[in-house]
Amino acid sequence: MSISEEVFQPYNAQITEALGLSELRLGRWKVPNSDHHWLMYFWQAAIRPTFHGMGILTVIHTQRFDDSGELGRGKWKGLFAIPNSQRQELEEIAVATIPNDSLWAELNQMDLTENTGTYSLDGISYHLAVTNNDFQAEFTFSNPESLSLKRIERALLHQMERIAKTSQSHAALKYLAMWNEYAAR
Repeated sequence: MSISEEVFQPYNAQITEALGLSELRLGRWKVPNSDHHWLMYFWQAAIRPTFHGMGILTVIHTQRFDDSGELGRGKWKGLFAIPNSQRQELEEIAVATIPNDSLWAELNQMDLTENTGTYSLDGISYHLAVTNNDFQAEFTFSNPESLSLKRIERALLHQMERIAKTSQSHAALKYLAMWNEYAAR
């Protein structure tokens, strides 16, 4: 079973294939053709700017287990995709190996009670779903003003920049430029 069924489920078969996985699911299992790496965690984010189409970010983290059961160095892979909701398929997909996951560290520092008391109708919203072997969590936020949520937004943008620049996807680079305009408001 995948996280965030209603947001990501229509596209997860394509996302899974693009990431080179046989499944995108909870739990630890061998990743095919990966030198005995196991999927340790993944997260997905839906980016929803008011006046532009939705984008999807997915990051997976795998780690190698040797025969002694010792945990080895991890690998991260990121994906950016532009979905076509009418056809329920992805129109653009960019995949890249990334050096680490900056979002995971920011999630560990997040203050869920921080509130700035502002409200806005237009701008950008995010739906973030995170899972590892121990938990699954989802939350939505819009036009971040609090320090914690701004840091989450910056970490998402940072991952997007890595994926766009490493993959050299024109669609991802264009989306990144548009997204940066929303984040600067």
